[in-house]
Amino acid sequence: MKKYLIVFLVFLAIFLTLGVLNYFEIISLTNWGEYVLTNTPVLKEYVKRDEQYDKLQKEKQELDSDFQKLKSENEELKSQLKSANNKIANLEEELKNIQNSYQELQSSEATAEEKINKLVGIYTEMEAQKAASIFSTLNEDLALKILSNLDGEVAANIMSNLEPEVAAQLSQAMDE
Repeated sequence: MKKYLIVFLVFLAIFLTLGVLNYFEIISLTNWGEYVLTNTPVLKEYVKRDEQYDKLQKEKQELDSDFQKLKSENEELKSQLKSANNKIANLEEELKNIQNSYQELQSSEATAEEKINKLVGIYTEMEAQKAASIFSTLNEDLALKILSNLDGEVAANIMSNLEPEVAAQLSQAMDE
């Protein structure tokens, strides 16, 4: 039993000495272990597998990195898509507003045109002298709209009864 105890203590002393030397980096058990593994003929096959494993691990890390890049690009594209969809929705809303405004403008123009046509009918039935006296008090735009819609003969009779300055001014404005 003493022999076993002495052998055990010797091995314990060797392991403790190696552990202390490794701890203070006087020797490197890791390097020594790699040397033994790579130079032992039976273990060389397993070392190759570890190299293949390292290669696969490296490939996996590259694939993970690529995946993260693609994932961030995907998130950015989703953000851009959402922004574009918001812009489309805003533009569609603006288009509806413009269409509504256009319809209102058309209806108001139709109403204004109806009023002009009614005035044209009234001035067509009126005597040229009375129509001329009213025309001289109208604003130029309204007078031009009515004159341009009047029959040529009726418009000529009204213009001939206007003061020459007013008739000249309306004639020049019609030419523009």
